[in-house]
Amino acid sequence: MVLTLGVVSFTISPPVIMAPWDVFIQLDGGWRIVNGQVPHSDFYTPIGPLVYWLSGLGIYVAGTSLKGISVGILLFFGVVMPWAMLVLFRKLPAPLAFLSTLFILLLILAVRPLGYSSSITTYAMIYNRYGWVLISILAVQLFLHDQPGKSNRATFDAISAGILLGLLFLCKISFFVIGGAAVLLASLGRQDLRRGHWMTVTSFLTFCLVTSAVSGLDPMAYLRDLSAAGKSQSVALRFLWLKHSLEANILSALLLVGCWLALVVVRYRRGEMPFGAAVQSSIVFWGLVASAMVLTVGNASEGSNVPLLPIAAIILLIQSQRSSSSTPTLFRKSRMTAVSSVAAFGTILLLIANVAGRDALSLINAYVAGSMRREADFADTFEATRLRDFTIPRSSNWATAYSRAGDVPARIDEGLGLLRQYISPDSHLLVLALTDPFSFALNLKPSKGAPLWWDVGISFSRTVYPKPDIVFANADFVIYPVNFSRGGCCEETVAVLLEIYGDYLKSHFTTVSQSQHWMLLRRGSG
Repeated sequence: MVLTLGVVSFTISPPVIMAPWDVFIQLDGGWRIVNGQVPHSDFYTPIGPLVYWLSGLGIYVAGTSLKGISVGILLFFGVVMPWAMLVLFRKLPAPLAFLSTLFILLLILAVRPLGYSSSITTYAMIYNRYGWVLISILAVQLFLHDQPGKSNRATFDAISAGILLGLLFLCKISFFVIGGAAVLLASLGRQDLRRGHWMTVTSFLTFCLVTSAVSGLDPMAYLRDLSAAGKSQSVALRFLWLKHSLEANILSALLLVGCWLALVVVRYRRGEMPFGAAVQSSIVFWGLVASAMVLTVGNASEGSNVPLLPIAAIILLIQSQRSSSSTPTLFRKSRMTAVSSVAAFGTILLLIANVAGRDALSLINAYVAGSMRREADFADTFEATRLRDFTIPRSSNWATAYSRAGDVPARIDEGLGLLRQYISPDSHLLVLALTDPFSFALNLKPSKGAPLWWDVGISFSRTVYPKPDIVFANADFVIYPVNFSRGGCCEETVAVLLEIYGDYLKSHFTTVSQSQHWMLLRRGSG
């Protein structure tokens, strides 16, 4: 099943893209890696380098096209899925292990951002999916002993936890912080993990040091980027996102409360679960639920699609069953125990279906839309060979950067046509927009120093931004969008960028041409 779905995913990739501009971020990030740039040193990003390394490796393997991102995802799939299965089938009974494997598999392969409709097929924010996958594996590994009858490999758990923490650190810092807290919490209930703390720390440090040595990553530069992003973001905005997340998860919260009442409170009151086990299971369960809500604050628009919630319920179910089995009243109370387990299993199914159901539908939608891409009136093609498999339906009304999604090919082609009149193969281009869609398409070496993506209030602000001498260090040309149309978004980012860097541009660049939607500047004072 795992191999089959992996092959199916590769066959239908890349999907028809309904929300395109974030995909250009992935392409630009991967293209920078292919050109030897080092994240956080040669370009600024508040996201860890893992996703861009994978995209870069995918482009290197598959060639310069959107297929490279698909291959990067499949590389992650090929490494993580066997690891996940090893953990899940050692920790969980076969039915739950199978269900969790399917859940993780779809979480990796789905082609929609969490919280979005299954019809919005895109590679946007795939780093969040990577983070949820890794934190889910880590939680199962930390908070559950191996199944009865299997040798308890605490050494494997300790070393694996360290490597998973390393991957989380390289993926997204918020997931790493929650993962580190989970390691500390798990050690309170597992003596074998406490004894193996040195192995967890050693494996984490070894993994990070080896990765840094091979890739050239500067951990301090990474932390500086994170600090800058943190200072750019409003606390009020974070609380607003938390409020929206809590509101979106009211139904899930009710299901989780019911699950906890059935598995812990009822069993404890009936004498089927010791007090210490009830407290420990409750702390772990509600700690994971709270952690999931905290993580949503840093993940845009995920709504009720919170993958750690069903994982928390699975862990609670197994912990409660194993605690109950040690009490002498188990068989006398077995009917109630069975009822509560069935109710909890139903809750788990609902929580998984809420995420995995939409993920499965996204793959089906990708297949259906992919079969239509050769129809003449389905989509406009980009006038760039490297974007030959980047298909955006004309009918897509998704509000993306500066226009509706269906108009993006025409907008990008207009910019490509303008650039081809002036640039040379050795030119370095800086794009003052959400990201750079042009350097990859035109086979230009990306400029150094600027953020990979600009989003006011997220990656920079009016008071926290990279110095112009760094941003424009080796840029020969600067291009930015003008004359925005209805149905788009993100105009404020461009306005703030021109407000911040306008004086520098006037002093160091001169306007060479303008099209309907793009302004092109060249280095020089006129």
